[in-house]
Amino acid sequence: MNKLIIKLLVVILLIPTQYKSFAQSSNKTQKYHIKKVNENVYIFTEIWKYNSNANSGIVIGDDGVLIINTLMLSSAKDLEIEIKKITDKPITYVMNSDSDVFNYHANKYFSDKGAKIISHENLKYATTFTDMLFSTSISFKFGGEIITVYHTKAHTLDHIDIHLKNSNIIFMGDGFKGYWLTYVGPGGTKGVVQGINKALEIADNNTIIVSGNTSKKEQNFLNDKTDLEKLKNIHLKFSKRVGQLHKLGKNIQEISEDDKIHEILKPLELYPKVKNNLTAFIAHIIEVDYTQEFKLKNHQLEDYVGTYTFNKKSTIKVTLKDNKLYASEKGNFIFELKAINESDFDFNGNTGFRGTSNREDYLHFQFDKNGKVKSLTPKLKTGNWWINVITSGKYTKIKSY
Repeated sequence: MNKLIIKLLVVILLIPTQYKSFAQSSNKTQKYHIKKVNENVYIFTEIWKYNSNANSGIVIGDDGVLIINTLMLSSAKDLEIEIKKITDKPITYVMNSDSDVFNYHANKYFSDKGAKIISHENLKYATTFTDMLFSTSISFKFGGEIITVYHTKAHTLDHIDIHLKNSNIIFMGDGFKGYWLTYVGPGGTKGVVQGINKALEIADNNTIIVSGNTSKKEQNFLNDKTDLEKLKNIHLKFSKRVGQLHKLGKNIQEISEDDKIHEILKPLELYPKVKNNLTAFIAHIIEVDYTQEFKLKNHQLEDYVGTYTFNKKSTIKVTLKDNKLYASEKGNFIFELKAINESDFDFNGNTGFRGTSNREDYLHFQFDKNGKVKSLTPKLKTGNWWINVITSGKYTKIKSY
């Protein structure tokens, strides 16, 4: 069984029912709500089961079509059929908002039909097909549009927002949800707010904000600038209150029962369905916003940088950027490392929806007699996400940079 299938099965089994939005891949018949913005731009909302739907977009150019997020492979043919009802031009480009599976799952399907895949450079570490990669931002003309794509620190290490200037649309993927909290990722609440602030700089009162996951209510499939402000304030208040209670020594369950926490979240559409299941979000906020990192100087961090191999088959590459360490394996994973001590580094922002401790999954580094890093061993808890992603074993450092 390949690693992507394992990943999907693990996530579907581990996350609570209300978060199983991407499990809609089993639907035999996909249904779409389609909003025509103008002759060249359409927004597709794929109708899912459970508590959310998913947004995608298309831009029709002179000689082809650009898709923003491919959704699931099982619905790719349905999506293609719906697009062909609008235009007979071929699908020539695909953009991926980030590494949430429904944003990229059908990449190979459309690539095999001739489409070029445009993604942030870190998406090459996901288990998907990538093609045209960029680092910070790109801008180009297509279909009468000026399309600007830029990286933010919201949600994932590979997240991008896509601005269609002439149509006055910002596709924000999973960096924003209008109906519930977004999973903030390694950038924490600060990263989500940074992404929202960037969109607020661009948006006016008529801008259409398109999220990745979206509401079950048709009138709320799409959002606006007011919704951005509302969710920004809720994220800030939620994180602040979690931090206050954490500092007072409250545990995750006690924090989830706090009246002020519920008051903050009550205005959100999904709140009535998930109000009794807040521990995962709280655990994640504690990890990324309020867990202090063991301090190492830049020259110390440089000693961890290098390529590590296990059985000449599995490779983990550790890199250093902006005074932060990252561990990656192309086509499989990338995560930011957060020092617990000199030997142990947590996968920052990747505890997932189970609310697990930040010490359950981490990398343990070993040193030689001179105090130099010589190897690493993934410490992975059975039943957690990463044990199905990272090959267990002792990885020897074979190359430094």
